[in-house]
Amino acid sequence: MSTLAHRLANYAQSASFDSLGPAAQHEVKRRILDSIGCALGAWKSRPGKVARGIASGVTIANGAGLI
Repeated sequence: MSTLAHRLANYAQSASFDSLGPAAQHEVKRRILDSIGCALGAWKSRPGKVARGIASGVTIANGAGLI
């Protein structure tokens, strides 16, 4: 049985930027820039430092990386 999280992950993995319409492509670009801006803005914050400290101590095979 596949969970909703698995179905969403499979959908996201199978999607390609070129398969999106112009409006969706524009929104993807906006969301990426917004995420980068939020990350840079929070970099020196106390919660950001705590989160990086915790995440740096966790290793998972084939997991995500920490910037």
